[in-house]
Amino acid sequence: MRWLLPLLAAALLTAAASFSSIGSTGAAGSVPPPLGGTGVPRVHCERPGTLRLRRFEDRSARLECAGQVLVRVSVPG
Repeated sequence: MRWLLPLLAAALLTAAASFSSIGSTGAAGSVPPPLGGTGVPRVHCERPGTLRLRRFEDRSARLECAGQVLVRVSVPG
């Protein structure tokens, strides 16, 4: 039973190191926000009454304003 204590200590140290590194570097694959921004993309439409969100079967979407495409979102895979 005593020989398990070093293994337990090593496992706890490894877990603590991995949890502490998550907060400092962000999640894997995350995109950092743009400089001076909040990370939330904003679009402007001159006529908000003409906004239209079109969704497609492949789970992609387009946001249109007065017939012009403002944003196109695609889902990989």
